Amino acid sequence: MRDMTPRQVGLMVGAGGLLAAWLAAAAGAPGAGRAAQSPPPQPPAAVEDPVVAEIRQQAARLHAYLDRVPPRPDPARNPFRFASEPVPEARPVTAAPGAPQLVPPAVAPVSEAPGLRLIGIASSGSGARLVRTAIFAGPSDTYLAVTGDVVADRIRVGAIGADAVEVIRLDDGVSLTLALR
Repeated sequence: MRDMTPRQVGLMVGAGGLLAAWLAAAAGAPGAGRAAQSPPPQPPAAVEDPVVAEIRQQAARLHAYLDRVPPRPDPARNPFRFASEPVPEARPVTAAPGAPQLVPPAVAPVSEAPGLRLIGIASSGSGARLVRTAIFAGPSDTYLAVTGDVVADRIRVGAIGADAVEVIRLDDGVSLTLALR
């Protein structure tokens, strides 16, 4: 047999000591048998405080109320959905007798413009030097145009106002007015 080193002896003694301590602690701890032998101590009967009794009564009423609360109704308004704007009725305009009757230009819906939408009007300068630029959105591009420019080989910009643009379709020469929405 081979001789043990001092280190191995120390480890064996330490392990034995830990095992002995664990067994001693387990023997002295109260087990399930001891807890069953002695009844738990009972607190002395005390008179309940009137404040505590009132709090318990209020808690019981609250629990009874929460058990019968009706379900919350669905809200009538949805803050994430916009309502459609009411469309004003078109009323015929009556002109004064003898005055020439003016025909308003047709405001083209988006579908009548050849695939283009008016999305903005920019202006630079002031007074006589005021230059307005119409901004159109096409299916795949954005176009900037001033009076006289041809946009997407389909329309020519006739006039640019503060909130509308007059365009002329090149295929049939029809004049349309596109308004900002």
